[in-house]
Amino acid sequence: MQLDTSPRVACHGSSPATSSSGSFTLPVTLSFGSTTLHTMALLDSGASSYFVDITFARTSRIPVVHKKKPIPVEVIEGAITEATSPLILNVGSHLEEISFYLITSLRHPVILGLSWLEEHNPLADWHDLSI
Repeated sequence: MQLDTSPRVACHGSSPATSSSGSFTLPVTLSFGSTTLHTMALLDSGASSYFVDITFARTSRIPVVHKKKPIPVEVIEGAITEATSPLILNVGSHLEEISFYLITSLRHPVILGLSWLEEHNPLADWHDLSI
């Protein structure tokens, strides 16, 4: 079976577990330059990539680059036209550099989607909702 490698992304879907708020979130830190931001990230197996809420990015003054070619988005209307400059993502003791697509998310400042879950294959404790 061949995978669809077209540049479309999906940015909303069902989260992999539920809690009292209906989502599986974890504390993360985003760093760039001398700035460090502490926030929560949604683990979302229904999202295809890495996302940051556009309002969170703007108010936090996260550096942004414009995409040369907009990327169509499935599920919500519109296209992705911006991404962050590379940011350092800290999840627990894990550090990595990631550029996030900017989207409008009414509930979550950061979304780690299926590509992050596949790459890192975290062990989830579904009872405690932790990785």
